[in-house]
Amino acid sequence: MDLERIKEYSRKKNMNIKEVALKAGLAENAIYKWTNMSPKHENLKKVADVLGVSTDFLNGDTDNPYSNSSAPKPMKIDLIEIVHQDEPNWDEWLSAGGKPLTDRDKALIKAMFYDRSMD
Repeated sequence: MDLERIKEYSRKKNMNIKEVALKAGLAENAIYKWTNMSPKHENLKKVADVLGVSTDFLNGDTDNPYSNSSAPKPMKIDLIEIVHQDEPNWDEWLSAGGKPLTDRDKALIKAMFYDRSMD
């Protein structure tokens, strides 16, 4: 647990650590005790929720305050494999702004990746 990160984000929320602890439903000095002992996950989660950051960030596991490493990672799509399919199901794999690709989008992707090697 990174106390400095909690202090920094407390200041951003115009609170001190005691106020964050109380708002999270903890004893006012609970967060300070975490320098000597690890917090329970549910208590760290409460503090993270008050500060609007992830528990992974407060633990120092990531530098991204909004990303938990336990969140599912997006599946990687190999565009070369898709464009080499006889009839790729574009809508199953790709979208643009949450909308299906246009025929022009598909043609451009195919033109960009078709000649690349599949080795």
